[in-house]
This record gives sequence, C-alpha cells and structure tokens, in this order.
Amino acid sequence: MEREYYNEEIEIKEMIFVIVKRLKLILSVIILTTLFGIIYSFIYKNNIKLNIAISFVLGCMLSVFIVFMIEYFKNTINFKSDVIKHLGLKVIGVIPRLPESKNAIENKFVFECINMIISNLNINFNSKVLTFTSSGPEEGTTKTILNIGKLLAKRGKKVVLLDCNLRNPKIHENFNLYNDNGLIEIIKENVNYSESDICKKTNIDNLWFINSGVNTDNPLKILESEKLREFIDYLRDNFDYILIDTPPVSIVTDALILSNISDGTILICASEKSEIELAKRSVDLLKEVKANIVGVILTNVSKYNPEKYYKFEKSVYYKS
Repeated sequence: MEREYYNEEIEIKEMIFVIVKRLKLILSVIILTTLFGIIYSFIYKNNIKLNIAISFVLGCMLSVFIVFMIEYFKNTINFKSDVIKHLGLKVIGVIPRLPESKNAIENKFVFECINMIISNLNINFNSKVLTFTSSGPEEGTTKTILNIGKLLAKRGKKVVLLDCNLRNPKIHENFNLYNDNGLIEIIKENVNYSESDICKKTNIDNLWFINSGVNTDNPLKILESEKLREFIDYLRDNFDYILIDTPPVSIVTDALILSNISDGTILICASEKSEIELAKRSVDLLKEVKANIVGVILTNVSKYNPEKYYKFEKSVYYKS
C-alpha cells in the first residue's frame, strides 16, 4: 500500500509538471500571435481591436493543435510513471540532465539521486555483480556506472568497473588511458589474472576498472567463454561490487549473455529519448533469457524539472 501510494503521488506530481509545461507553451503561442496581430495593425493601419481578437483566437487554436500533436506523437519514456505503466518495472532512481562539462557527483541533485539508487540496491536486492544495459545507444549507461562506482567507493566499498562493451568501449576514456591489455587479452591469451595488473587502479580510493582491450572480430566468443565466468568468479572473491557495462540489449545479444552471469540486470532509460516500444522489446528480450531485472534507472531527466520535484520525491521515498 505504501509503495502504491508513492507511485500515485509521483504520477500526480509528474502530471502537474506536464500540465504546467503545456500551459506555458499555450500561453507563449497566444502571446506571439497576439503581438503579431498588434504589429500587423500598426503597420497596415487596420482595426486594432478586431486584429487582436482574431490573433487571440488563432493563437488559442494553434496552441491547442500543437499540444495535441505533441501528445499524439509522443513515443518516448519521460517520467517514472511511464516506466511503471509501459514496462511494468520498478524505478530504482532518476538522474537529472547536466551539461557535458559538469561533474555529476559534484552536483547536489545528482549526488542525492545516486545515493538513493545505491540505497535501493542495498535494501531491496543485495546484488554483487550487476549488468547495466539500455534499450538504445547514448542513454547514459557508462556515465551511470561510473557515478555509482565512484559513490560506492567513497562509501568504503571495493568496486571494479568491467567494460564488456567490446564493440564500442568507453570506460577507459573517462580515465584518459589507452584501451590495451584488457578483458579481451585475459580471455584470448589465457592471462594469469591473479598475478597481472589487469585491474587498473583509479585516482579514487577503492575504485578499479578493467577496460575491454583491443577490438575483437568475435565479441560473442569472448562473452560466452568459460574463461569469462571464471574471471568474474575471481572478481567476486576480491571485490564488493562488480559493475558491468554492456551495449544496448535491443541491438546485440551481449547483455543477454552477461545477464545470466550476473546477480541482477539494470535497464537504463533516457528521459525524452528512450522509445517506448524499443524499451518494451528490451524488457521482453531480458525476460526471455530469464534475466533478474532489478529495475530501471531513468537518466537525462529534464533540467527544467524544478528543485521541489526532487525534494518531493525524496520526502515521499522516506515515507514509504
């Protein structure tokens, strides 16, 4: 009952936010068309009152039409209520949109949101090996893993980030290192990982990462190998958390393979970007392989969401 109350309250809050946003759009269109009518009247010396009235009516009609078209053609996940409604999954947390230049952890909203995500993971799931994937490209999977990993490490947990996105690896770029001597080399060259420096230390205490290594022509052979399972078992014995970065599940099967090695799989959805049908297809694919879907993290939540939205969400969360 408490969780249902939480979801209903969040849905109401999101509905109010959307209504306010649409009203602002309607008002803007009406003002612009009315101003156009006034300017037109002054230029051509026509009946000002009549032109203002016509412009106002046209503005109302045009704005309502624009709002209708926006809602009619809406095909993306925007809010937590969209995730619950269309995907039927729990929302572990949200991460607001930030400019590229900003350090996410230093932003108070992002810091609190990631803290909430970690709390949800600890309280509800107790998973050690987590696979992160998305329905489509550029939805914030790598950034989310990095931020969660950094915060876990700052809490004193020993964390390793494992880049299993062998087709488009990115984790090494965040640490300004070359993508050599990585996971692919461990599997293909039968490296004794217990004696190698394959786990690269970062400048953050308790945080390591393993880059993907030099590109391979057959990523599936690497991911399906028994050697990879043995390596992840080795990481289990030496780290508190193993966070695995994978490519979009709707594009390649990599995440489906890794989901069966992991304790849980987390789907990343980018607000106003993740297509509903593609996200639903991604969930179906994960369910087909019996993946333990922990839930969804909603990224890229609009910066126009007011501060009170996050305060509200936090206050309701602690009530539940």
